[in-house]
Amino acid sequence: MKKDKLFHLFYSLTPKEVKAFKTFIIGRKPAAISSLVEILSKSKQKDLDFEKIRQKAFKKLFPLDKEQNFRRLMADTLHLLNDFLILAETNANPILRKQLLLEQYKNRTQTTLFQGTVQEIKKELSNNPTRDFHYHQANVNLLNDIYFYERSNKQKERNRQRELLDLHKEMDLSYLKAKLHYAIQLKVLEKITGSNPVSSTGDQLLIQQNPAFEDDPVVRFYQDIINLIDHPNDEDFSRLKSDWFEIEEQFSKNLKIQLFVILINLSWYSQDSEMRVKTAFELYGYAFKTKLLVNAGYVDPIHINNVVDAGISIKEYDKVRAIIRENIPLLREGPDQKENIRNLYESFLLFGEGRFEEALSKANVLQFSHYSYGIRSYVLEIKCLYETKRSNGFEAINTRCKAYKQYLLRKKKEGFLNKEKYEENLNFMKITCQLPFASASKFAKISQEELREKTKAISPIISRTWLLEKIDELK
Repeated sequence: MKKDKLFHLFYSLTPKEVKAFKTFIIGRKPAAISSLVEILSKSKQKDLDFEKIRQKAFKKLFPLDKEQNFRRLMADTLHLLNDFLILAETNANPILRKQLLLEQYKNRTQTTLFQGTVQEIKKELSNNPTRDFHYHQANVNLLNDIYFYERSNKQKERNRQRELLDLHKEMDLSYLKAKLHYAIQLKVLEKITGSNPVSSTGDQLLIQQNPAFEDDPVVRFYQDIINLIDHPNDEDFSRLKSDWFEIEEQFSKNLKIQLFVILINLSWYSQDSEMRVKTAFELYGYAFKTKLLVNAGYVDPIHINNVVDAGISIKEYDKVRAIIRENIPLLREGPDQKENIRNLYESFLLFGEGRFEEALSKANVLQFSHYSYGIRSYVLEIKCLYETKRSNGFEAINTRCKAYKQYLLRKKKEGFLNKEKYEENLNFMKITCQLPFASASKFAKISQEELREKTKAISPIISRTWLLEKIDELK
C-alpha cells in the first residue's frame, strides 16, 4: 500500500483537480516530475494496474538508469501532491492553512534527487565565464529553491543570508557595468551627432556607494573608454587596447563585438593616420584569429573588406592573404561566388604590390551577385586602367565609367544604394576622368593645384587618398 500511495492519491483526483495539479507543478524541480504526471494522467481509470503503470513510466523516463532514481522521483512527486492537497483542503480556512504551511516550512526536506539537480546547476553556473543578468537571475532562483526545500539549522540560515547579501552586491556591480556600457553608447552618439551631453547616467553614485567597485577591471576599462572619448590621445588608447586583450574573456560575445567596434572607432580619434590603420589591422587580425567575428558560422563581408583595405595600406600582403584564405569559406555565398570574391581580393593585393596588369586581367572577368563586390570591382578596374598607362587608357577609363554609372543608377533604383553611397562613387569618377586634362603646365585645361583643392573639398568621395597621390604625380 505504501509504495502505491502516489497512485491512490493521484487517481482520487477529479479531472479538474488533475488539471490544477499540472499547473501547480509547472517549474518545479526536478523537471521529470511534469513528465511523470503526464504519464499518470493518460492511464485509463477503468482498469488501473499500478505495477504496469510504474514499469511504463520507469522505462520511458529512465531507460538507461537505475530504479533508485525513479523511486526518488516518485517520492518528490508525492511530496508535491501532498502539498497540493493540503492547499486545496485549507483554501477555505486561511487560519488553518497558515498553521499547516508554517509547520510544513519548519520540516522542509531536500530529497537526494533534488540535491543532485542543485549540484548540477551550481556546477553549470560556476563554469559560466559570462556574469551577465541571466547568470545572476539563475543564481537568485537557485538560492530560492534551496531555501524552500532544504531543512537547515541556524548556521546554515546565516550562511544563506551572507550568500544572498553577496549576490545582492554582485548584482549591483553587474548593474553598474550595464550603466557604464550604455553611458559609452551615449558618449559615442554625442560624438557622432554633436548633440548636447547627458548630464548624468547615475553610475558615479553607485561607485560612491561601493568604492570597491572602482578596483573591478571591467569598471575601470569602461571608465577609461569614457575618458578617452572626452580626451582622445594615443598614449591612453594604447593602454586601453592592452587592457582589452587582458580582460576581453570577461565579456559575452555580443559585448565583445560592440567593444571591438568602439575600439576601432576610438583609434581614429586618438591616433594619427598611419598608426590608426596599423591598429585597425592588429585588432582585426586578433578578431579573426579568435573567431570573434564569426556569427552562426558566417563572417560579414564588411569585416574582410576592412581588413583587406587596412592590410594593403600598410603593405601586409602575406598576412592579408592568410586571413582571406581562412575566412572566404565562411562567407554566405555559393562556391562560384566565393571563387570570384577570392580573385577580387587577390586583384586588390596585386594592385597594392604594383602589379597593375595582373590585377586588371584578374578583375576584368569577374561578375558578382552582391552589389558591394560589384562596386569594389568597378573601382579597382578604373584605378588599374589609369595605372597601366596604356595608349588607349583614358578612352577605356571613360567607357568603364559610363558602364559604372549605369550600374550605380540601376542599383540605386533597386534600393540597394542610398544617396551618399551613390554620390561618393560618382564624385570619384568625376575626379578620375579629369586627371588626363590636369597638369602643372600653364597650358593645361585644369591646373594641378585647382584639381587638388577640388578633390580635397568635394564630399562625399571614395579613394580620396589615391586621387590626391595621382594628382601630386602630375607634371
